[in-house]
Amino acid sequence: RRSDVRRSPSTHCAVNRNAQFTPHVDSGRGQGQSVSMIVGLGNYTSGEVIVENELYDIRYEALEFDGWNQLHWTAPFKGERYSLVWFTPEVSSKNANSGGKSHDGFDDQRAGQLAEEHSKALTFLPPLSFRPASTDSNVINEILDFEKGSAYTLKPSTQMPSGF
Repeated sequence: RRSDVRRSPSTHCAVNRNAQFTPHVDSGRGQGQSVSMIVGLGNYTSGEVIVENELYDIRYEALEFDGWNQLHWTAPFKGERYSLVWFTPEVSSKNANSGGKSHDGFDDQRAGQLAEEHSKALTFLPPLSFRPASTDSNVINEILDFEKGSAYTLKPSTQMPSGF
C-alpha cells in the first residue's frame, strides 16, 4: 500500500522483534522524514498497525505512513512477530560537539548511562552494549529512557526469572 506521497529512499531500517508499540507519534532522530515504511514478518496472528484509528494488516505487505504526524500503535498479537521500519533520520551539524552527542547527533552518553543501569538491574543477562556514533544509541535511548516515555511494551517471557 502506498501513500499519495513518493517516499525518498531510506538510509536506516529498524528491526523489531515481538514489540508491541503503544499509541504514539514518532520522535527522536527520525524527525524530519515524514513518510516511513513498515512491513511485518513472521508466524503471528493479529498484530496489525493502527494508524489514526484505522487498522492495517502489514504481515508481508508494506505500509507507508507519516509516523511523525500520525498517531499509531500495534494491535495485540500471538506468535513470533518481526517488523521492519525504513526511515531516514534528520542529522544536523548543529548537534556536533554538544553534550555527549557524537558528530552525527547520536546521544551516546545517555545511551551509555541507560545501558549501564539496565545491565546492573538485570545481572542474569549479558551486559548491554552498543556501537558508538550509530543508531544503536538512538534505539537504546528510545527503549530504555522511561522518563521521556517509551513507545514499547515489553511482554513477560517464560525465560525470565519469576516476578520479572
